[in-house]
Amino acid sequence: MNDGPAVGTVLADAPLLDIKGKNTSLSRLAGDRVLVLLVYEGAASPTAVRHLLDFRDATMAFEKLGARIAAVSADEPSAAAFLKTERGLGFTLACDPEKKALREWGLLDPATGEVRESLFVLGRDRGIKTRSMGKLTDADKMLLFIRRGGAKGATQAQPSAAARVGGFFAKAAAAVRHALRTPGVVR
Repeated sequence: MNDGPAVGTVLADAPLLDIKGKNTSLSRLAGDRVLVLLVYEGAASPTAVRHLLDFRDATMAFEKLGARIAAVSADEPSAAAFLKTERGLGFTLACDPEKKALREWGLLDPATGEVRESLFVLGRDRGIKTRSMGKLTDADKMLLFIRRGGAKGATQAQPSAAARVGGFFAKAAAAVRHALRTPGVVR
């Protein structure tokens, strides 16, 4: 079985779609920053959603380190857009419904064609600095890796005003949703 791309490999700048169905690419997701790239099965996977929520809650910490988070799935853009809105995800979701990029990156199970959940920290050159294949690695471990200099090029940049406001509203929306679902909360 293919073990996926190795540390040191530069991921191809394959075409993707944003949540509006417009063309984007890996280099656009990263910009000139270190990129934490989550590859997940899709919005229908509860495990994948929990993983995305872990990174949602750490978005500001990654921003402070000069890193950006993005997630790619084989979902259609409308499914990713719904997930982003419903779960208050403050980072970019991209889609590869035809699985061209995922195949090129070696992230499809050869036997089933299913997406292999993966996590990568990519340097500014899109080179893989660390990876986690087929198992979920929490956000704290990736933050520690970046803090310790594992993704050279990340800096102690301050988050943009949009990121600060977006993070605030995402957390406020999550708190309201939780309060509305919790029995015994005064309404």
